[in-house]
Amino acid sequence: MAFRDVISEDILHRYRQEVNNPEADFNEDIYNKTLCLIEEKVLLMCGQPLASYGLPAPTQGRDERLAREYQREVTYNLEELSLQAENMQEKLTDSQREVYNSFMAMLEAQGEMNKNMMFLDAPGGTGKTFVINLILAKIRSMRKIVLATAFSGIAATLLQGGRTLHSTFKVPLDTHRMDQPVCKITGNSALANVIRDTSAIIVDEAPMTHRSAYEAIDRTLQDITGNKNPMGGIPTLFCGDFRQILPVVKNGTRANIVNASLKQSYLWRHVIVKRLTTNMRAYISDNTAAPDFSKLLLQIGNGQFPITSSPDTIKIPTALGKCVGNQKQLKDKVYPDLQNNGKSPDWLAERAIISPLNSNVNHLNNSIMDEFPGDTKQYKSVDSATNEYEAVHYPVEFLNSLEISGMPPHILNLKIGSPIMILRSLEPPKTTNGTRCVITRLHTNVLEATISCGPYKGETVLLPRIPLVPSDSELPFKFRRLQFPVKVCFAMSINKSQGQTFNTIGVDLTSDCFSHGMFYVSISRTGSSEKLYILAPNQSSRNVVYPEALQ
Repeated sequence: MAFRDVISEDILHRYRQEVNNPEADFNEDIYNKTLCLIEEKVLLMCGQPLASYGLPAPTQGRDERLAREYQREVTYNLEELSLQAENMQEKLTDSQREVYNSFMAMLEAQGEMNKNMMFLDAPGGTGKTFVINLILAKIRSMRKIVLATAFSGIAATLLQGGRTLHSTFKVPLDTHRMDQPVCKITGNSALANVIRDTSAIIVDEAPMTHRSAYEAIDRTLQDITGNKNPMGGIPTLFCGDFRQILPVVKNGTRANIVNASLKQSYLWRHVIVKRLTTNMRAYISDNTAAPDFSKLLLQIGNGQFPITSSPDTIKIPTALGKCVGNQKQLKDKVYPDLQNNGKSPDWLAERAIISPLNSNVNHLNNSIMDEFPGDTKQYKSVDSATNEYEAVHYPVEFLNSLEISGMPPHILNLKIGSPIMILRSLEPPKTTNGTRCVITRLHTNVLEATISCGPYKGETVLLPRIPLVPSDSELPFKFRRLQFPVKVCFAMSINKSQGQTFNTIGVDLTSDCFSHGMFYVSISRTGSSEKLYILAPNQSSRNVVYPEALQ
């Protein structure tokens, strides 16, 4: 209680402006609003309310929570959106216009059509995000609610008002282990009321999500809306490309991975499929090789490129990109003259090296960070077993040595100006899991960074240390790591790169691609073969494609 006045100063300042009274003092309403804001942050970071940590809990009425949920979905400039939609419609290609008109017709005929779900099959560069944002702008300009979601955080940042699918619908992370999974939304909650008034749902990067997640959402929406049609009768647009990476199934066989696909769900028979075929990167580019590059990508993605050795190894054609001989050459091509060019956040934001394995990614990041100009500041995590009785079996030194996917390292070395990736959705939609930033200041207990991509590019974010518990680890115990939720991202995994576009991209294939669509995703992150650099032994790579997943 000793610091509540200091913590509440910003709220008091806003209150004085609202009531036009510079003499207004602290009161219980001010303190309660402060606690409400703090609890929202804590829920996002840790998933538990303040009361569970023995801290004062805010007094929040149902109407207040409902108002905040609604505000998130309806606070838009309608005039600006209407003008934006009008301008965007003029730029549509014929295939894009057909998709747009078909979904808007589905929206207008809500409840009258047998099918209320559409899948937009859109290879990279065909203008999928453009069409989605047009639909979002048009529906919202009509004073209607549309929930914009994506599987990955980085794909969500490309959508206006976008959030991750799991965050929006409170989808459990282990739906694939449940017989009849449902989402963690109660019928009388504020989110449930927003869903009842929702006119449309959009899901980007849909093929990456396990079908059980969509089935959980379907059951929940039917229960909340009282409508037994698929997705509670709400028109839903799934978007993506089944040539890309399918849902991750740990230790899964080919059959397990294909079975996890959306196409294997009972929902798929209710879906109308539309396609975008014109590659807009090639369409608007001055590069005469762009159309051939686009065709080559589709040939590889469809598994139609000639195989040189069993089971799926192909010789990388010269038209695909520029092959390099070793990792140093790859780094020099993607990050030339790092000492000088590295001072530009925009230059860093438009390039990356990607690789199939996290171990390769970590090695690349450490290597490039050593070459990056500036002084290193080291941050060490505080690791502990969540069960005090297991602490004796798992000493701190052992916990420190663990490197787990999706978790920051025990020792985090950072420099001012270095690129980082946020690993937790701290303030959606501004910062989500996968948002890339550039460090601007390094403090003891907080990192200051500038967002380097997406609609919030240029905005400053403050990143505190937060407790992180591996959500889907194969470890026989649970442990907690208190650390900044970030990783250095000169390099990233191929899975993490899906949904992102770069000007210059390097692909490190010293470890083989091992899953469906992985090679296709790695080479389609840029629109030009001139900006694609590939490190591959013998200039060959595995191109794993499951034809049954494309049918």
